[in-house]
Amino acid sequence: MKRPSSTPGRPRDGFTLLEVILSLAILAGAVATLGELIRSGLANAQSARDFTRAKMLCEGIEEQVVAGAISPSGSSGTCDDDPRWLYSISSESDQPGLLNLQITVSKDVPPDQHTVQFTLWRWMIDPNIASESNDTTDTSSSTGTGSTSGTGTGG
Repeated sequence: MKRPSSTPGRPRDGFTLLEVILSLAILAGAVATLGELIRSGLANAQSARDFTRAKMLCEGIEEQVVAGAISPSGSSGTCDDDPRWLYSISSESDQPGLLNLQITVSKDVPPDQHTVQFTLWRWMIDPNIASESNDTTDTSSSTGTGSTSGTGTGG
């Protein structure tokens, strides 16, 4: 008995080797692309987290400078909240009585990693001038006691 030859109208029983290899190549490319997207997303999430942390630390240092706990003139050090972060403060005085305060916070990372840095600028009243004006106001204001009395007659 002779085996029937394959005819164009007859359905095939399975996949060819070429179809299997092609489908595996497409699957491998899709998995590699998804893996790269996930890696990129995680790196961006870490970068956003670091940037937000830097901004919060910078605002905290700004509040300490405004409150007078840290000097606004050229100081630097590690952040109290997180020692992995370094800060530096500089101030310029373009106009009398005002300071242009610049606070920079950066993450202390090895040289091969991407550094995160955030800088905040703020105009503020010079604390030295503000304290001098408060002192002169306190000494120049006079305190006195006085009384007024009146008598009236009704008629």
